[in-house]
Amino acid sequence: MADPIRNLDDLQVRLRQMVAAKGKVRAAIVGADDAVTMEAISRAKGEGLIEVTLIGPGDTVRQQLERSVLSSDQVALIASETPERAAVEAAALASGGGADILVRGKIAARELLQGLFKAEAGFRRGKAIVSHVAVFDHDNYPRLLLLSDAAVNVEPDLARKLAIIDNAVTVANRLSVTIPKVALLAAVEVIYPAMPVTMEAAVIAKMADKGQIKNCRIDGPLSMDVAVLPEVARQKGAVSAVAGEANILIAPNIETAAGVYKGMALFSGAKIAGAVIGGKVPIAFPSRCDSARNIFHALTLAAFLSLSGR
Repeated sequence: MADPIRNLDDLQVRLRQMVAAKGKVRAAIVGADDAVTMEAISRAKGEGLIEVTLIGPGDTVRQQLERSVLSSDQVALIASETPERAAVEAAALASGGGADILVRGKIAARELLQGLFKAEAGFRRGKAIVSHVAVFDHDNYPRLLLLSDAAVNVEPDLARKLAIIDNAVTVANRLSVTIPKVALLAAVEVIYPAMPVTMEAAVIAKMADKGQIKNCRIDGPLSMDVAVLPEVARQKGAVSAVAGEANILIAPNIETAAGVYKGMALFSGAKIAGAVIGGKVPIAFPSRCDSARNIFHALTLAAFLSLSGR
């Protein structure tokens, strides 16, 4: 396996190599009537990474296109006047082999996901669990840090959490992290019966110890500082293969994950890429608070996952 991808700039280098070998990625933007999303799409198109289909209200999308550096002959347009219709069109395009990735634009997460993953849409990949994986690139952390699930699964039970871990490990493997270190987040590093999440984390960690969870190392419960800061792990006596060196953070619920994600996006200066996996194609899935830069990174992550899966 290649050396681990250390940052999102490295990921872009790998992506360009793959595009040169396999061809451009066909990207369908769902809710393309958004200036910030259009800026990110224009960058990816200008760098020769993607072919573009815009899905959204026809007149508004054309207005955004006129304000961008793209011209109408560089893109395809599917006019869809409602978010619900845009999601249906996107599902049909991807399921029919007409798109390699989808990109969330100006559309609510619930409307997009409900439209894509209803049974008749044909977008779900068998019985695969759908989850969101965020990738953080911060100057103060020596490796990429993954987080799940900040967008899809609200209060996952143990079985669903195992599937969320599996999806995150798959993304880490694609980023050439062979045996990722997974931290199960909680408020503390010890097991308190009054805090059920600590007991569930301990169960999952023990399952990993017994070999029931493959291709990763898992520890929990761990507070976030213990998961990512070696000096704090030492101070608190948290000795494990994961403490202070996590590759993946698994949050107990969507509130925790979304809080971490938005805190990183708004206050840390981190580069962030987010994608939803479990469908026929990866979905670049930024938060509505994300900058054009981070929307671009989400797109490049989804494109990389698509090409690396071929």
